[in-house]
Amino acid sequence: MRYLRAFYPSEEDSYFKSRKIDRIEFAPVTIFCGGQDSGKSTILNTIADCMDYVFKNVYNPYECLTHEYDYCEENIVIESDENGNKIIPQNVIMLKNANMFVSYDFIDSTMTDSEWVLDSIDDFSEYNLCFLDCPEIALSIEQQRNFVDRIEQCAYLNGTQFVISTSSPIISSVKEALIYDLDVTPIKSREWQNVNVIRQYYKFFDEKKKW
Repeated sequence: MRYLRAFYPSEEDSYFKSRKIDRIEFAPVTIFCGGQDSGKSTILNTIADCMDYVFKNVYNPYECLTHEYDYCEENIVIESDENGNKIIPQNVIMLKNANMFVSYDFIDSTMTDSEWVLDSIDDFSEYNLCFLDCPEIALSIEQQRNFVDRIEQCAYLNGTQFVISTSSPIISSVKEALIYDLDVTPIKSREWQNVNVIRQYYKFFDEKKKW
């Protein structure tokens, strides 16, 4: 089951208008990939903020970045049953910038950023929908690889849907993920190896190989 189907950015919002994107589709794992100031966290938070109108009793947008945009539920298309009734996820969690959980669960404030993220890995299967904002910030390369393995397991075996913002080539390597390249205008979906951030990593290592 896939709860999020599509998101329609507001035509009045100058940010989305300038990026020339009319509709965002969602897969079991949807990734917004881009460099610094590409808007990957803004888009993630805008979608989550819009969903607050739908999931009033589930999602709590604490310190969300996008309340001033005033989106409403008509901007979001979510799963419906055979009678056309919206299927509301029972559990939603948002992990922001590797150090802030947004849910109705209390997290031990004595834990380090890395411990917070790693501690959440085993809990992903408990949620129907997970928003992850730049989870790579507190994780080593090996931890990121383990993180990806867990996302794939939860997405394709347990049915959890993920919406992720990242600039990490490892996090964005989740198999069968739908990846949006935010470093291009208009914003478009691309294969992993063609995403601008990934190509920059490849270019860097290719240049070092010539030394």
